[in-house]
Amino acid sequence: MCHGPATRAMLNHDILYVIFEQLAAPDRSWYKYEGVTVPGRERSSQERGEAIRRATLASCVRVCRAFFEPAACVLWKDLVDLGAIPACHEGGSYDVTPPCSSLKRRERYLSHIRAIHHPQRPSGVVPHVIASRAEVEKAPPLALTKLRWIQEVPGSLDLLTLLSPSLQSLHIIFRHPRSWRRDQASMHRDFVETLLVRIAERAPTLTYLRITRTSGIPESWLVPIQRFSRAETVDLREPMYDAVSSSALLQPLSTLQHLRTLRLRLQSTSCAPAPGVDAGFGGFGALRELHLNGKFAQLQDATGFLRGLASPYLRSLRIDDCECRTDAFAEALHDFCAVLESQFAFTLQVVALSVYGIGPSLTLERPLAEYLHPLLQVGGLRDVRLSLAPKGVLVAVSEADMRAMADSWPLLERLHLDCGLCRSGGGAGLSHRVVEWMRQACARLEDIQLPIDEERFATSTGGRFGPCAGPDPRK
Repeated sequence: MCHGPATRAMLNHDILYVIFEQLAAPDRSWYKYEGVTVPGRERSSQERGEAIRRATLASCVRVCRAFFEPAACVLWKDLVDLGAIPACHEGGSYDVTPPCSSLKRRERYLSHIRAIHHPQRPSGVVPHVIASRAEVEKAPPLALTKLRWIQEVPGSLDLLTLLSPSLQSLHIIFRHPRSWRRDQASMHRDFVETLLVRIAERAPTLTYLRITRTSGIPESWLVPIQRFSRAETVDLREPMYDAVSSSALLQPLSTLQHLRTLRLRLQSTSCAPAPGVDAGFGGFGALRELHLNGKFAQLQDATGFLRGLASPYLRSLRIDDCECRTDAFAEALHDFCAVLESQFAFTLQVVALSVYGIGPSLTLERPLAEYLHPLLQVGGLRDVRLSLAPKGVLVAVSEADMRAMADSWPLLERLHLDCGLCRSGGGAGLSHRVVEWMRQACARLEDIQLPIDEERFATSTGGRFGPCAGPDPRK
């Protein structure tokens, strides 16, 4: 088959683009907006690797005309912040209109941008090369798909200059400046609400939305979130220690018909009434994943919240760091498990619960399996992580309990159990043999951590292992 010059050029461009795309780091981040950076030890080495990759791509851009377009597409696709954009400018002050050729060159670069990931300071004034595009060239907006933006309250509306219907993922960080005055709260609230409304208008197909707030900007200002009608993931868990007013957001959030994943801070009904939590707010009919930060909330609050969910599809539930009085722990844990069985028994695959005991240390009279009995009826569980007030509540955990879990959860892939052990009815607690037995009984089990009776464990193994068995080293 004979190809003409235009076809050969297109094929060459496509091949080069595929080659240069290998120099771009894959997006391994849990959050869609965060690009390649991950927390912890990997961060510095990963950032160095990214710098090398970008330098290589920049060199490819300068090799020849054939390399320019495909290499530039990859190089400019993901930006750390807006600082690189003025580098496109040739000439003097931004107050002077650049030559047409310079505008076209810049426009060519800007058209490749799809994501802005990591501004480390308030995003400030959008560079003139973007802000004036509509006036100078009547150019279409940037085709961003992902954006992370630090927004001062009150502040400029430069963010709106970057938005377009192509935007799919947005993390906006509301931050008040040093001149913050609480007597102007109503004006600041109007600013936040107005900005959210206008964002929803400019990015009507946004599917991922995370909002981070600094202290002093309450959740109740975020009610316009209900305008993001296409949102599939909403994350509102921060800040950690600010006042919680989630009740004001429950009704707006419950109206989002496409909401699949919700991450929210849970309000304690003992601190302030939360209409909707106990009365039943309905909605959330499409919810698949729910992650609640329960700091300062009670286990009973989480149970009440779950009773109000109308979703028949919930498959993943994670509740972090909630509290429970030790004298009410047994009943609260059983009620929590009963709600999971009654409402999500046929869909639930992941359950992660961590509870702190509040009050004097208490020993439960019955084995653990009796308190978890309703949860044992949820046969589709693949991932179970339970931290049950290990420093406040002592519970008897026997090999019979573990056999009940193995029989009830045949699809189990991960099991983490953290609880305070007690010797009840003369039982000797768990030994390391249980870990090996569980691995044999559950064919899919790859990660297991159990509370082991340290005395017995040290005696039976000669102290060669720690008290908690981790992932199977053979896998």
